[in-house]
This record gives sequence, structure tokens and C-alpha cells, in this order.
Amino acid sequence: MQNDEKNKTKKVPVLIAGFACRINAIRDEALSLIRSAVAEHQVIGTFYKNLGEHYTHDQEPQEYGSSPIVVTNNTDFGSYGGYEAATVYELFTDGNRLLCILNGEAGADFDEPLEHIQTEGLLCIVEWLVEHGFVSDDPWRCEECGSLSVQAHVWIDSNTRKVVLGAQNRDEHHCADCDANTCQIRESELQRNIRRWFDTAPTHALAFLSGYRTEDYADEALFRRACLEYWETLPIDKKIEIWNENN
Repeated sequence: MQNDEKNKTKKVPVLIAGFACRINAIRDEALSLIRSAVAEHQVIGTFYKNLGEHYTHDQEPQEYGSSPIVVTNNTDFGSYGGYEAATVYELFTDGNRLLCILNGEAGADFDEPLEHIQTEGLLCIVEWLVEHGFVSDDPWRCEECGSLSVQAHVWIDSNTRKVVLGAQNRDEHHCADCDANTCQIRESELQRNIRRWFDTAPTHALAFLSGYRTEDYADEALFRRACLEYWETLPIDKKIEIWNENN
């Protein structure tokens, strides 16, 4: 009895509390991304390509080349420690609950709340959603040069490492490539800025970057359309490089 009371009142070491705080922050962000993706479709098949409705055995949908494999923890499982590895077949919501259909080692399907999935498994699900276009990968970039090498000055709790106060203005942001304080914007916004530059770029600049000649087209509109088609084939880093050279 005394040992039970002692265990209940056992103080968690600050080091462990700090780890837990950071892990919980990662889990909360991952669950939020998954919830937002599922909310749009209600059901996302991750093994079969069913979307908006649950898979049924009388259907013959296409399969994905790979599916997330996760470890879940549920004390109701008969496995050691309540841990079990499984393949994620579907993500869906039931009211306010975020659930998944798992296919376990025994080959049977079962529903499981996503909060029971271990952190690495949640990250695997997010990575899968990004790969298949359900979640956008939209990192912060420097507004001036487009670099990913950006930092922010934030206040953190020295013990838990939890962010207490984030960067508030330009002076608290820094770009390593510019070696200066610059504003940061999402990659999607930067791409819109670059597209506005492209749409107003002079024809000689478009001819230089594309290799096309204006005299080979009936009018400027056709020339610009051909240049745009070429532009859309370029990766984001190449677009940023050209934009930096000409902006």
C-alpha cells in the first residue's frame, strides 16, 4: 500500500517533463495536420484509393504503392505492453473523434483512435499525406532571397524547452544567406510573389530564361504562354534562382 502511494506521488524529473513537453507539442501539431486533411474529405483511404467513403469488400478500388505502418498502444490489446504494429488502411472522423482503420498482424481490421498511435507513426501518416497531396509542405522562407536558411529569435522555457514567446518583428528574424534581418513568408506566398514578377517580366528576360525567341510566335501573348508552360516545369529552387538573378 505504501509503495502504491509512493508511486502515485513520485515527482517526474524536470528532464523527463521537458522531453514530454516537446513530444506532446510534436504530437499535437501532427494530429492537427491530420485532422485538417481528414475534415475536408471525411474519409481518406491510405491502402485503397477510396476518398469520402469507407472501403467495402464489394468494391475494387486501386491500391497505393505504400501505406503508413504504425505502432499503437492500447491496454486492451493482449500483446506485451499493449503495443501492436499495424498498417493504416483509412483515416476518418466519427463526430469529434479522429480515428483510423488498422490492419494488424493477425490480418483483421479494427478501428483505433489516433491518439493511441505512437509519435513516429503520426509522423509517418503526415509524411504520407504530404506525399499524396493531402497536406501541403509549406516551409518558411526569406522574403528577400527565398532561402530556407532562416532563423527566429524566440524565448523558451529553459527546462521544458517549450516556446514561451515567438519572434514578433523583422528584427527578431534572420536569414543566414542574406546575413541580415529579413521578414519570413511561407513558400506558397513567395511563389505567388515570384509569379507576379514573372507575369510582368519584359519579353527579353523571358526569352533569355526560356531560350525561346519572340519572332517564332505570332504575337506576344502566345510567346508568354509558351514561356509560362516552360516556367511551370521548373522546380521551386530553380525559379527562386532565376528570380534572384533578375529581380
